[in-house]
Amino acid sequence: MDCPCPPFISPLLDALPIRLLVHTSSYHDVAVEMPRTTCEKGAGAMAVSGETILRLHEGLHFEATTPSGFRIDIDSRVEPADAPAGPSPMELQLVALGGCTAMDVVSILRKMRQEVAGYEVGLTYTRAKAHPKVYTAVRIEHRLRGRSIGESQVRRAIALTITRYCPVFAMLFPKVAITEHYTISDETTAAVTSGDATAGDAA
Repeated sequence: MDCPCPPFISPLLDALPIRLLVHTSSYHDVAVEMPRTTCEKGAGAMAVSGETILRLHEGLHFEATTPSGFRIDIDSRVEPADAPAGPSPMELQLVALGGCTAMDVVSILRKMRQEVAGYEVGLTYTRAKAHPKVYTAVRIEHRLRGRSIGESQVRRAIALTITRYCPVFAMLFPKVAITEHYTISDETTAAVTSGDATAGDAA
């Protein structure tokens, strides 16, 4: 989720555990402290400053510094037995897609006054066998837990995210076939509801 911010986002960024699961053969946790950032106000306004810098350490290990000051180690194996110092650039692309989608979805659900107690997003993928081995398909699983979360509200929140708000989704789709699935677990009744969300659910 980038500037310009959707109008409902800023007052709704209270604490809620959001866990992103990227299923890869070399998954790594990336922990960063998030300073507060703000978006410029005004139609179409976007704050643009600084640059992303990558510094080589050794092998293929780079330390990336974002314009907002975060540091992330990225790496890739030179030899199969190597232990990477961080996730690969392709893994981070999935993290970006999942994070962008998840932040928008939970913000929209809060705006709808849905009682979301827990939210987990999992991404699985298919890659081309030939170089440059791009992602050809990504499946996003939204796993929500709470009390009386409306299924239609979840479908609409996901649909609004993919049709209007998530810039990472917009950059990848439709070249990458991205599908969205959800599972809702009700903490009161123990009922579990699942289904698929599409752009048509935004209407």
